[in-house]
Amino acid sequence: MYWTLKYEWLFYLTLPFIAWAYRDTAFSVLVLSTTALLFKFSLNIVLLSFVFGAVTAWLLDKNIQWLSRWAQSTLAALAVAMILVLIFWRMNTAYTVLASVMLFVLFFIVAAGNSLFGLLVSKPARLLGAMNYSIYLLHSPILFLLLYWVNLSISVARLSALNYWGLMSMAGIVLVLVASMTFRWVEYPFMPQRRAVVFH
Repeated sequence: MYWTLKYEWLFYLTLPFIAWAYRDTAFSVLVLSTTALLFKFSLNIVLLSFVFGAVTAWLLDKNIQWLSRWAQSTLAALAVAMILVLIFWRMNTAYTVLASVMLFVLFFIVAAGNSLFGLLVSKPARLLGAMNYSIYLLHSPILFLLLYWVNLSISVARLSALNYWGLMSMAGIVLVLVASMTFRWVEYPFMPQRRAVVFH
């Protein structure tokens, strides 16, 4: 998890400057200009995605009515579907400026409250959301063990795209099953509002 911690610490270290920029318009312009120059001369896609996350939070805080209405519309839900199709079928990597911009739009639409035709408020989705911390903690060791085991008999690097995504789908199923058990028997008993999560 080193790469996430790196950018989280960078964020914490810049919080005083962000707070100052939030109150002072002139300083805001200076901060944005400096950031733009940094991206121009040393573009870092991971950092760009982090900035897009901050921009999403800022836009939601501003509560721009027309933007919020659009983000919660059917058209926006269709845009999410189109973005997913383009990313998975037309892009070899998510580490490009175009992919980051598309993921930013997708993330903003979901964060603004679009349920994607009810999918994100369905019972399975809410249960997955409730156990997301277990998934976060377990995804790395499960992926490592599965890839290590597969790599003993066949090179993972030489798998076709279809075989690789099949392997990742298997890993996802195993991850959800294990995470559901750790959530149910480790986290759930200590949650103050247990009735919010239903297991049947």
